[in-house]
Amino acid sequence: MIVHMEPESHPPDQLDLEISAAREAVADMQRELQTRQITLSALERAAALRPRAAGNVPLNSTISAIARSVATGRAPGTRGKAPGTISGQWRSIMAAMVKGGNQPLTPELVAVLADANGYRLEVKAVRDWLRRAAASEHRFIEREGDACRVSAAAIERFHFQTAAPSREVPSDGAA
Repeated sequence: MIVHMEPESHPPDQLDLEISAAREAVADMQRELQTRQITLSALERAAALRPRAAGNVPLNSTISAIARSVATGRAPGTRGKAPGTISGQWRSIMAAMVKGGNQPLTPELVAVLADANGYRLEVKAVRDWLRRAAASEHRFIEREGDACRVSAAAIERFHFQTAAPSREVPSDGAA
């Protein structure tokens, strides 16, 4: 304990001891305040380095999830493709169906067509995908009994081209 006494003063009494205790308490509080100010400065600096969105709103995981759900049309936490998109594999298979005349094909024939285009698919997987595509709100596939064809909406949306006119050389050799 620090006791400040004037050279010509009296010996320390109770009041002098209380003053000394109060000064020590103030010194402790000042050290604590300085420590807390340093901590606050460090936290504020860290917060300033955090990525921010438009409007200076911090990008934490909740806000990011909500922003993604608005942008993609999917609920927060979901994964996968946006509604109305199909994989490149199925886009290729559907393009081949259209190019081949877009005649109704059974799942078995679609699996053969997929194999001819480099995609090995089980008939069950083909049947399931065709069922889902026909039942989806986008209706990329039209069902005719067990057979299916690519819908006009899918042909337009994905810019599928029907078979080009034949460019066979006439048999008489004229070009």
